[in-house]
Formats: sequence, C-alpha cells, structure tokens
Amino acid sequence: MQETSFASLQDTLALARKVGDPLADEALMALMDSSDRQSVLESINKTDFNEAFLALSLPSKLSQVRNHIINTIEKADSDLLSKGQTFFSQYSGQLLSLLGLYSLPYCYAGADGAQVLWRSEKIKNMPGKRLFETASFVLDIMSPDAFEPQGSGYLALFKTRLMHAFARYFCLKSNWDMKLGFPVNQEDMAGTNLAFSYICLKGLKKSSVNYDISDGDAYMYFWQQIGLTLGVSESLVCSHIKEAIYLDKAIRLRNFRTSEAGEKLTDSLITYFKQTAPDETQSRIVVSLMNYFLGQEIGAYLGLAQSKLDQQVAKALYIFNNHPASPSANRSGYAQAKKTFEQQVQIYFPNQQISIQLPVY
Repeated sequence: MQETSFASLQDTLALARKVGDPLADEALMALMDSSDRQSVLESINKTDFNEAFLALSLPSKLSQVRNHIINTIEKADSDLLSKGQTFFSQYSGQLLSLLGLYSLPYCYAGADGAQVLWRSEKIKNMPGKRLFETASFVLDIMSPDAFEPQGSGYLALFKTRLMHAFARYFCLKSNWDMKLGFPVNQEDMAGTNLAFSYICLKGLKKSSVNYDISDGDAYMYFWQQIGLTLGVSESLVCSHIKEAIYLDKAIRLRNFRTSEAGEKLTDSLITYFKQTAPDETQSRIVVSLMNYFLGQEIGAYLGLAQSKLDQQVAKALYIFNNHPASPSANRSGYAQAKKTFEQQVQIYFPNQQISIQLPVY
C-alpha cells in the first residue's frame, strides 16, 4: 500500500467500490459460456493437493488466474512468508477462534458489503459450516507446506478467488443494487483482508498477547501477499501494521453502520456459538465476548446487547480464557490446531466435506 493523504485514500476507496476482480471475472464469464464448464468445475472440486492442481488442464483464462496466484507467491519474500506462517503456528488456536468472535462480525458491520453475504443461503442457514470452511482455508494457506506439491495453498487460493467471482456473477444476475457498490468489490475485499490480518492482531492484544512488532508485520506481509493472490489491488493491501491502521480507519468510516443484513448475520453466528457451547454459563457470555473485542460502537451497529464489562471484566476474561471459542483455548502450534479442527469437524459435521466446493452448473 502506497502512502497517501487520507482524503486521497477516501477517493481511491470510492473508485475501488466500483471494481471487482477483472481477471477472475473474465475467466468465469468465459467458463460459464463454454460447453465443458461442468466437467472443468467438477475436476477442480475433485482436486485435493497442489501437485494435481498445477497439472490440471484448465481453459486459458482460468490458467491465467492460476498463474497469477503462483507468480505472486513465487515473487514474494519467502523468509517473510515463512515468518508469517510461524507466527500463525505460535498463536494458531487464538487466531482461529478470533475469526468467529471478532473478524467475521467485524466484516458484518460493513453495511453494504454485508448484503452479498446475506444472500448466501449457507451463511444464513449454516453459519457453523461457513465458519469451519473459513478455518479450513486459513489452515490450508498457513500450513508449513502450503505452497509445496503436497500442500493445498495454491488450490485453496484459486477456489476462493473463483468463489468470489461466482458471488459477483450471481449477484449481478439477481437485480443487484449498484448503489451498494459492485458486489465483492475491491474495497470490501481489502476490508476482509484486514479482518483476517490486522483485526486478528488487535484481538491478540485484547487477549493480553504481547507479540513482537516485527512478527506482527510479518503476519501482515503474509496476508498482503494473500490479498494479491485473491485479486486485491496492490494499493489496498498492507505489509505493515501502521499502514493497516490507516486503511482500516478509512474503510470503517466509509462503510460501518447499522444494517438489517449485518444484524441478522451476527445473530445467526451467535446462535451457532450458543448452540455449540458446552454449558449454559459459556453460552450466556458469547455476546459479551463479541462486545469485548468489537467495542461498544461496532457492537451497537450489529445490534448486540451492550453489557457492562467494567466491573465484570476480570471474571468475563477468566471465563473467556476457558471458553472453547476463546483465542486462549489452544496454544499448541499448527499441528495441534489442525488436529483439533479435524476432530471438531467429525463432531459437528460428520461425513461432510468441509472445504470450498465450487458450484457446478
């Protein structure tokens, strides 16, 4: 992200709101017009690892998307990528939990962007599965072998980028109101990238995790490269925490407000957390935990009942540290986080596939 004045950044974001991901959008349009789209999509969905994915025969424009992703990672600073993955491994349990308690509801506060999410039946009706799919994506790209032949990082990025293109494609075919901006536009994708990086770093600080600033910047750099592979403009991804603070403020001031979609998405997520909490006490504090991370203003945008944490904060945080959805629930590294994730999948979604599956038409 290049340094610019705040007013100039606001102008850049206003323009970014009108743009999707031209490379992926053109590739999807070409695929949807082709006679073999079903077989192509099925072959992608059946692929599990990078080695098979890189050898997969794809139409020309889809190959361009794949090549862009691969080239972006290959050009990146491999030491910083590794350092970012190591940081994730160190705090993997905390960071995965923060996705549900902080990152996702933070995204829901973006009123216009939340409209796209609300149109997804899976997010409305199966928030738990959506949450687990998100965690699966993060685990795929954060694996130490994510970009090796036996990893799944390239494949996860490719499928996620195409899912965004599908979301734009279907929204535009269903009377989408362009006053909301282009569906899954550059500004919203930049905001989501911040939610998975900078906002998670803020969440660690709120959890009393004192990490080194250089490690935090390495994590930001990793997500900057991920943003680029997903088609976000280089001017809207951050490689340092200081840049992220600046961009986050600009996006928040432009987009965060009360919306029916944001409230309903948050309510659906909370309902899932309450239903899966191991006991009534932990079920009751879900809203307090979200309020603690989001803060009073953003919590109010999402319709969260405000709780007085000033006198109860010590008790709430103590319970929070033992909550299964807590960022403190697992400090055992990547391998243990992956194992715990797989065990939870078997408990909550037995005999179901928890990975991105492209719609086949």
